[in-house]
Amino acid sequence: MAITFPPILYFIITYVNHVRSLKRYPKGPFPLPVIGNLNLLSPHPYVDFKRLAKQYGGVYGFSLGMNRYVIVNSAESVREGCSKKGPQIAGRPNDVESYIMVSRNMISLGFSEGTLWKLLRKVTHSALKVYGSNLERFNETIVTESEHLHKLLREMEGEELETLSCLGPSVLNVICQIVFSSRYNGNEAECKDIIKFQRLVFDGLATTDIVMVLPWIRYFKSQGYESLKDGIEIRDPFLKRKLQEHKNNFDADNIRDFTDGAILLADNKSFLNKFGIDRLTDSHLEMMINDMLVGGNETTLTSINWFVAYMIHWPRYQEIMYEEVINVIGFDRYPTYADKNDLPFVSACISELLRFCNVAPLGVPRRTTEDCTLEGKDIPKGTTTIFNLWAIHMDEDYWINPKEFNPYRWLDEDGNSIEMKQYKSFLPFTAGPRGCPGQDLARMELFIFLSRLIRDFRIEKPENGPLPDLVGNLGITLTPKPYKAKFISRNNNI
Repeated sequence: MAITFPPILYFIITYVNHVRSLKRYPKGPFPLPVIGNLNLLSPHPYVDFKRLAKQYGGVYGFSLGMNRYVIVNSAESVREGCSKKGPQIAGRPNDVESYIMVSRNMISLGFSEGTLWKLLRKVTHSALKVYGSNLERFNETIVTESEHLHKLLREMEGEELETLSCLGPSVLNVICQIVFSSRYNGNEAECKDIIKFQRLVFDGLATTDIVMVLPWIRYFKSQGYESLKDGIEIRDPFLKRKLQEHKNNFDADNIRDFTDGAILLADNKSFLNKFGIDRLTDSHLEMMINDMLVGGNETTLTSINWFVAYMIHWPRYQEIMYEEVINVIGFDRYPTYADKNDLPFVSACISELLRFCNVAPLGVPRRTTEDCTLEGKDIPKGTTTIFNLWAIHMDEDYWINPKEFNPYRWLDEDGNSIEMKQYKSFLPFTAGPRGCPGQDLARMELFIFLSRLIRDFRIEKPENGPLPDLVGNLGITLTPKPYKAKFISRNNNI
């Protein structure tokens, strides 16, 4: 009895203190001891959060374990929190062990905050501009990988292909060429290392999220932490090697890629002094390479994988896309990004893809860096805040039949594109200071890959196989469950 009493007393005191703190937060469901409101969540928490908003409003408190979070669900409050109040909600939870591990003590762009984060964000934007001062350089890289993908698909004509395996190398090669001028055929040890460490890190982060909720679980053996450690052990030597290779051959008059651009800016003392920082270490630069590599691969590949699944479910749309490409572009060339405004239905399908697939339905948790308000409700400094992007993309007040994939919602009566900024409930890349720094590149990549894919192939499900599941698996991102597809060459391939 004496052994069990201290832990029981600890849980009682913790719970009483937590209940007393509730008045500081927006009203929400009352928590249970230890688990908080975990009993209200299913494997699809973004759906549950939206459901609870009907009772508690667009902004409400929610207890994950004995920590009170704020969940933001409505389009107005998400925009207010991301943009207008963005600087006040631009922090990251800084007491999560898995975040600290993967970001080398919070020094990466994705997990840093304050002055360092502002500097890393500026370096990232500037390094991309130094590398690709015009979009043509990016365009050429994406086109090259699209051509390699089509060659592969023709060689495997009519076979039932695991979509992730056949699409993955081309998408990975785009970001690898942009970041450090490397491309792979898929068999190289280095390529396998990249794929392996990304999988291990993503799996580890997804399975250690529970520690954010129940911190005492960290003292028990966790497979998630083992995955993280294994991934980091592969990742870190790779990042160190790629940075050192670039430093050994660096030429300020010949910027080859993003890494060269970052090295150039890291040596610019006047640039750094504007942020009150003397220098960026190799560790900072290595984590910038990692952020670009991971951010530029995972979300784009997942989006393309969802697109293929949707085209199997709604085959009429791929035929309408194909007809538009042929009618506008002709048979003699492929679409380019410059054709985007002339292909409104293709653009509409991509916008609907971004709305419908919700690759990051809950984004990355943010933390308030000062007391603030959303929808007039007080949120104290240090509160972890979750923006439910899935909820605003499925909001019946803004979207007619939101659970239907319908590109026509992006076109007016004459078939012309409706500008995305007119949709207040559409934020696939979030917004404000924490908005995705690579969204322009992502939009270009999606347009070129998908318009060319539909130009050359008809996508079908296996003859006796099931349709792809449309619910998906929620980890760090919302990914399709594994499925197979057939890519049938059209008769007029170039």
